[in-house]
Parts: sequence; C-alpha cells; structure tokens
Amino acid sequence: MKRVPSRTDEGAVAVIVGICAILIFSLCAMAVDLGSAYARKRDIQTQADLAALAAGAELPRTAANEAPIRQTAQSYALENFISGQVASDWDLSSGPDDSGWVEFDGDTKLTVHAPYAEVDYSFAGVMGFSSGDVDASATVALGTPGGSAMMPFYGVAGNGCDWGPQTLSDPANGQSQSVVPAMRFPTETNKSDLRSPARLDPVSVPYQAATPPTVSIRDGKFLSRVQRIGFFRETSQSPNDYKPWPSTGLIVNPDTTGKTVTFDIPPEVTAVEDVWWIRVWGPPNGVGQNQWSAMSEALPLRVGDSLIQCQSLADDGNFGSLILPREDSNSSAWLAKNIANGLQSPLSLTSYPNPLATTCNPQVAPGEGWWSSRPGSKLVPKTNCIDTDTGLPANATTAGLVGDGARLDEDTSVDPTDSSRGCGPNGATGRASVAGEMVNDDTLTCFMTEGSEGVSVDTISKPAYAGPAVLDPSIYDSARFGYVPVLNINPENGGSSYYPITGFRPAFITGETKYSTKTVQQFSAATNGLTVAPSGITQMDVVFFNPAALPNQSTGELGEYLGDDLPAEVRLVE
Repeated sequence: MKRVPSRTDEGAVAVIVGICAILIFSLCAMAVDLGSAYARKRDIQTQADLAALAAGAELPRTAANEAPIRQTAQSYALENFISGQVASDWDLSSGPDDSGWVEFDGDTKLTVHAPYAEVDYSFAGVMGFSSGDVDASATVALGTPGGSAMMPFYGVAGNGCDWGPQTLSDPANGQSQSVVPAMRFPTETNKSDLRSPARLDPVSVPYQAATPPTVSIRDGKFLSRVQRIGFFRETSQSPNDYKPWPSTGLIVNPDTTGKTVTFDIPPEVTAVEDVWWIRVWGPPNGVGQNQWSAMSEALPLRVGDSLIQCQSLADDGNFGSLILPREDSNSSAWLAKNIANGLQSPLSLTSYPNPLATTCNPQVAPGEGWWSSRPGSKLVPKTNCIDTDTGLPANATTAGLVGDGARLDEDTSVDPTDSSRGCGPNGATGRASVAGEMVNDDTLTCFMTEGSEGVSVDTISKPAYAGPAVLDPSIYDSARFGYVPVLNINPENGGSSYYPITGFRPAFITGETKYSTKTVQQFSAATNGLTVAPSGITQMDVVFFNPAALPNQSTGELGEYLGDDLPAEVRLVE
C-alpha cells in the first residue's frame, strides 16, 4: 500500500511571519515619522509661545500699537527660528492666512497662530502617506496680579485718607469708652465743669424707633446741672439750629451725685439715620446764665447701622462702599456678598480712560463703563463709572468679613521666608478670634521678602516710593489683601451721582503702625485691624501702600488688568 506524506504548517507560519513583518515595519515607520512630526510641532509651538509672550509684553492694545505688536510677534518668531524650517513661511504682520497671524481678543489678550508646517515622512510611504501638516498656537493675557481681589470700597485721592495706615471707624462707634472727650462749658476755667470721663450709654440707637430710646451720659462731673440736651447734625452747627429735648420744660435729673444724666431720644432724631452730636445746656458754675457746652467736645450718637469712615475726616465722603450689583441676591445683600466673595462675574472694574474731576454719566457711552445700580441691572465688564455710599455699613462689613464663608474665613498664611512660621502677629500660626469667630490673622510685613526685613510700613506707604518690589507673590493670595478703587472727588453724602475711577490702591487689613517691620512688628491696638462691638465691626485698620512694592507675578489665577500704574503680568493661558 502506497504511503501518503503527512501535511505540515510550515507554509502557514511563513505567511504569518510575512504579514507580521509588514505590520511591525509599518508601526516602526509610523513611530519614527510621528516622532518627527511631534518634534516639528514642539519646535513650532516654542516659536509661537515666545512670539506671543514678546507681543503680550506690549499689551494693552491700542489703535497706535496694534501694528507694532504684530511686528514684535513676527520678529521674535524669526529670532527663535528652528533650523530646517522655511523662514518665509512666517508672516504674522497680517492675516489670517497660511503664513500665520495674530488674533486679538479684546485689548488684553492675543493669540499667535503659527503657519502650517509640512513634515515629510520617511517610512510611512509604505502605507501610502508621504507627508503631513502640523500647526500650533499660543494665547497670552495681560493681567494685574491679584486683580480679582477687589474690595467693594473706595478712597478719595489727596484727602489724607488714601495713603499709609488708616483707622476707619464710626464717629459714634463707642470709642468714647476709651478715648473720652471732655465735656465742659466754654467759659469754664476752674474745676466746676463736666470733665471727662463722660461717655454715652448706649452709643447707638435704632433707626425709626417705635418708642423713644433712653440714653445716659455717665461718669461725668456736675451733670446734675444739666437742664436740657441738644442734638446737632454737624460739629459746626450753631445753637439756633439744634433740636432740644425736652422741647419744653427742663430735664428732671434723678442722679443727685451729678455723675449721670438720663434722657429720651426724640422721634425727630431717630428719624434721621446718621451721627448726631450731643451737647448739654445749663449754668457752668451752678448759678448765672445758662450756656451750651463746647461743640468741639460734643458726644456722638449713632442712629441706625454704624458707618465706618476715615477717622480724621468723618464728615466727608472720603471712604465708603461701592454699590455693585449681583444676580444671586437682592440689593440689601450686595455689599456683604461682594466683600466676602469678590465681584460677581462678568462684572469687573477698570480705570476711566480720561480721569475726570467731575461726576460721570454711566449711560453716555454703553461700550465704556455703562452701569446702573438698580436691582436687575447688567453685570458689565470693565465698569468705570460707579455709584457709591458714604461709609461702610457695619452690619454688611461684619457679615462680609467675619463668619462662615466670609472673606477672612480661611487659615492664616505661611511666612514665605520661613515655612515654620505663620503670618500672624509675631509669627503666630493660628487664627485670631473676632466676635467669637476664627479669622485669618495675616500681617502685611509678614510678606516682606528675604533681605527686606528692615523695610517699614511707612517706607512702602509713601506716594513717592519707587521700588524695588519688597513683597512676596504670596501676598496676592492673602484674604486681607485687595485693591481699592480711588476717586478724584468726594462723593456726596446721600447724593445720586456717579463717579469715575481714577485708579486703584493696594490695601491690606491690619492693625500694624507705620513703624512696623517684619522683624519688629508694632500694632495700634490689641487686635490685628478689627474692633467689634455688639452692633458689628466698628473699626477697621487698613494700610494703603504703593503698588511699586508689589511683585509683577502671582501664584494664583491671573487677575483682571486694572491699569498701567499697577504691577502687570503677561502669562500663557492656552
């Protein structure tokens, strides 16, 4: 019987090996050529990045500098040209076209689009691919470091309350508990007067009280002589314009010791929410003609919510709050939320193009700062014509600064020059207790850089300070740091005018005095910048300092661009 040869797999294996060889070769070819394409794209991306950063340094864009910005991008792209490319492919001076172009997004953002670059493939031709295109783009933005840390307050330029350490308080904030004005009759020269320590108790009463609130002048001398109380609206008001109480008859003083006089506040006074000044009327020596006590030593009484103002200019519109709308709450909560969370996007602030010494009209130029303070108004970027309230209401300020979710509800920062220390007073690491709440306790001098330990608060608070920057970039992340808009004129108390923003001033909430340094810190009070009474924050200590002391870079998100007189940072954002 004839034997049939057995079948083998040798032919099949050869076919499989051949197919795998083709696949392996193709994958190797793809890896080599893709690697070449990636390297070319990386080179082009580098050129685009450098060109965008160079052009971004000339932002913000204006009609005059738009063409030079394009030329700068072109020049830097060619200066950083990678060998093997074709230089003539780059032409960023016009476009958009195949030679690349510069695209502007507003005045503070631009994108450099690189031209497509053809990459010749060496091995991928086996798979039918001879070449491919790669491209790249780079976007940069100009911003102000910390520019989003906006405080919804304002200061007025040149009025003595816009530079250096400032004590912001209510004239009737209870300071008479510790800084007591003498209350004496103007002709008194001997010991028979109403000498300090005279004080009001309480120092504030409700607005539009249903029944007349009762107030006492305590701890004085010879108060049994007082026969009438006068309520004055201004420190310069004449006795002919006062509101006496009682309007007829005399006060019946129950205190025969002469150390206390108690009286009711009339409805005519509680109907006006502001500070009233109290003087007393009686015989200076117990006999003779009755007289009013000196106006310079009148005691302040607050009707309604306390208003925090510049202590030395309390009758002026020197410092106050901005009426900036939000869409997540009614108008009564705007200020507290803006203090706690910052302004609601897309609302942002910027300087008025041509600073005015007069008021502005927010509806004249809708493209440049149109804004209305009415509820339901739009949130407009780059707002520069603003509405104001004189003074900071204590209730809203307290709600915005202290408590869960408030501005200061975060841990104290770490000393940038020594990680083992906190930025609290004298290197403290814990948070401070204010009105039963734990708050951030940062100090301004903690952020002094290494080598600047001897620089004082006074040094960097002068208008003429010209640098160098002595503060660490981490200051922009502190809850106590922010920018305050500056106006050219004092807002009218109770008026309805709008005011142009002329610039911004860096501010830091701290009780440090002008002599304080990083190594020898000094404070004006026991607390680090906040004084709290039952009615809320009644005093806030703030340092307004020169922007030249700030660095030109930040560690957090790029802030809004606020103007040429502040630090400026150009950053790749895409």
